[in-house]
Amino acid sequence: MNADYSTTLRQLAAIWRDTPAAPELGPIPAGRYEAEIIAGALTQHPRTGTLAYKLTFRISHGPHTGRKVFHDIYLTPNSAAFAKRELGKLGVVALRDLERPLPSLPIACVVQVVTHTSDAGAQFNRVQRFRVITTPSEN
Repeated sequence: MNADYSTTLRQLAAIWRDTPAAPELGPIPAGRYEAEIIAGALTQHPRTGTLAYKLTFRISHGPHTGRKVFHDIYLTPNSAAFAKRELGKLGVVALRDLERPLPSLPIACVVQVVTHTSDAGAQFNRVQRFRVITTPSEN
């Protein structure tokens, strides 16, 4: 191990010893939050392989500031109208737009967050809907 690492580890030893481990973060309470879209990416559902566009929101105000919540916009024939509505809020007008990063991040929004329980009993958040406060062209 390099001498710089050894010095750093020695300096951190007391802090490490005296610092309790952070608790696991559970879901935030369901409700309305001010948030920012900080990322958007094409993805696939891990179980079904369904193509989706995943938006990542970061809560920007209140006691849950900094926490992230997600919104999957599925891209299927049955969900095309819904996907066009949701992605249109972000200025996406063609599917090819999804292959490029979203313009002008972060994008300020108000999100409605809900809490769900998986079949395995794990609780998680999901963005049920969002409203853009500043359009991408205003950033």
